[in-house]
Amino acid sequence: MKKDWEAEYKLWRKRRLEKEYLYLWADGVYPKAGPKDDSMAVLVLVGVRRSGEKEILALEEGYRESAESWCDLLRNIKKRGVEWIGMVIADGALGLWKALRDVFPTTKRQRCWIHKMRNVLDKVSTRHEEDVRELLRQMYHSHSAYHTITLMKIFRQRYYTLYPKAVECLEDQLEMLLTYFQFPKKHWRSIKSTNVIESMFSTVKLRTNAARRIPRRDSALYLVFKLLTTLQTRLKKLHGYKLVAQTIDLLLPK
Repeated sequence: MKKDWEAEYKLWRKRRLEKEYLYLWADGVYPKAGPKDDSMAVLVLVGVRRSGEKEILALEEGYRESAESWCDLLRNIKKRGVEWIGMVIADGALGLWKALRDVFPTTKRQRCWIHKMRNVLDKVSTRHEEDVRELLRQMYHSHSAYHTITLMKIFRQRYYTLYPKAVECLEDQLEMLLTYFQFPKKHWRSIKSTNVIESMFSTVKLRTNAARRIPRRDSALYLVFKLLTTLQTRLKKLHGYKLVAQTIDLLLPK
């Protein structure tokens, strides 16, 4: 079975890709594999095609989500035909953002709101957690960038004295939290977080954790590949998928 998966993976990772992808989600999953004290990362890119369908573009073993590892992955998809990406959605991994500037410098960047909210809540005591959560929830469901910034000002006024680190965390790279407002409203709920890719990873983690520690790293890579490509067949088209192609054509350099 491993030999079959290996052959399938090697063919899959060389296939041609589309020229343009409106959105791309990027994240890494960490299966327990290889030597006990070693940490393995599998870096994954999921894109939205012109049709609105979601597709896993690349899946490679990387080193702790470093800039070099992300660069290799982005150059790989470029070599296989990708010429333009509208926006990348990811958490706060600095390695990815640096790699993106090097390989696809015109691509817009969106920080994951779910990760940001978790990071802010980690810096708040349980006494104020529910109030802070509610204010963050209002920001998450905001109808405009102006409204979000207004709520952030309220957050600063209310909590800076008590939780300066929480306020600074929220405001860090603020512009990257608001990028999604530049795209169609019907897409907002899908493109302001990495939930699309996180939901796939939850299934992978259940399976790899059940296996305890996988002795070989390559075995883990092929297992993750097989799990994710199987899950891909169940992914629904992006909400508002009819707007994808026309948005690409509108944003493409003339």
